[in-house]
Amino acid sequence: MERLGSTGEQDWVEKRGYPRVPTAIPATILVFTEEEPIDCLVTDLSASGAGIQYDRASPPTERVCRLDISWFGTFEGITIRDGGNSFGVRFLIGEAERLHLLGKLTKFVEVGLSPTTDDDTIETLHPKLLFKTTRGDHHLCEVLNITLRGVYLRSQARPPLGELVRVGSMYGRINSHHEEGLGVAFVSLVRPPDRARARALAL
Repeated sequence: MERLGSTGEQDWVEKRGYPRVPTAIPATILVFTEEEPIDCLVTDLSASGAGIQYDRASPPTERVCRLDISWFGTFEGITIRDGGNSFGVRFLIGEAERLHLLGKLTKFVEVGLSPTTDDDTIETLHPKLLFKTTRGDHHLCEVLNITLRGVYLRSQARPPLGELVRVGSMYGRINSHHEEGLGVAFVSLVRPPDRARARALAL
């Protein structure tokens, strides 16, 4: 994910506290040709599949697997995109499971990774997220599509491309306008410490 830019943007973010923005989510994967599940990291997640990384060569493509992702649940799928120690999984799930996963992704962006969240609080039909601009505008928008890297929202608002916004508990930049709304790409809040802080942390 992209990092924050100007000092003004950083000040706006810091006044509101750092949201919980993980770069990866712990998981285990069992490829049915292997003997046992393997610990891995989910580096992206959508209603259609996941990006996976772990410390060994990726399995061949088109292998049936089962992916167990912290809080999100267990999904059966097919391995795709063989690429060193990272690869993808295409989920084999029905429409109800897909909608439930979209609802969970929306809740995750809204409040962060929360194993205590009851599934009864997950909105699956028309999930919504609140996004805020640096000017203080608030818009409650329906989620059209969402991943760990960004979200498409149904909205009449059209903030300028590149503008920093807050969506739920995450920050992102407007990266597209489309007929029904807009797209937001999430940004990373990880910034290298200054020298004085680095020395203090080293003590």
